Amino acid sequence: MYKRSQLMKIMAVSLVFLFLISGFSVMVYGFGSEKIVSSGDKSGNIPITNSRIAPVENSPKDNLIANISVGSEPDGAAYDPSNGYIYIANWNASSVSVINGATNTVIANISVGSEPDGAAYDPSNGYIYIANNGSNTVSVINGATNKVIANISVGSEPGLLAYDSSNGYIYVTNGASNTVSVINGATNKVIANISVGSEPLGAAYDSSNGYIYVTNGASNTVSVINGAINKVIANIPVGSEPSGVAYD
Repeated sequence: MYKRSQLMKIMAVSLVFLFLISGFSVMVYGFGSEKIVSSGDKSGNIPITNSRIAPVENSPKDNLIANISVGSEPDGAAYDPSNGYIYIANWNASSVSVINGATNTVIANISVGSEPDGAAYDPSNGYIYIANNGSNTVSVINGATNKVIANISVGSEPGLLAYDSSNGYIYVTNGASNTVSVINGATNKVIANISVGSEPLGAAYDSSNGYIYVTNGASNTVSVINGAINKVIANIPVGSEPSGVAYD
């Protein structure tokens, strides 16, 4: 976790430095009614803004509309479109704060496992899956009741999750086991543990081919899992200490 936090800080500082040396000025400005939920800080605050970054000459005033107090060291987040709630994993509080997007208020704090990290929403059942890094479990929250209905044992130090809409499976990266656990969302059972590279962290689902891409921070590779057979079909060399991954 420390390595990932340091990496994210370095990336943020590098981006700001690039803007400065390029002669660009940037500021945050209001952009209609779109709500952006930023990452939290150790004070347990989640800033909510109507914001985008743009050159200063095109920017009206920034428009911060709320600071929402949640648990200690908020980390992962997932959005449930069925109820308009945002679920925030509070790493140092072993809880998940539920924010009502209509009012920007916390309506529930749900106890989960130790050091909750990644969060993912499954639209097929309305459940939210929380990876508990310190408990080696995934907590399953029913979005209709905001109650934990299951705690699923996975590999060591689960981090992030990806949902595969083609089969209804949730893929969980286990950073200290060098595996990905596959949870069947219909039964909330682990149906496979797939060996990948060293210290897997990020995961993303590609809907065009049904593959899941997993970043291996200590192997400098990305493992490609075929979701139809739950097998690794390729290991792609990339840069040093890959972390996050996204599908376009």
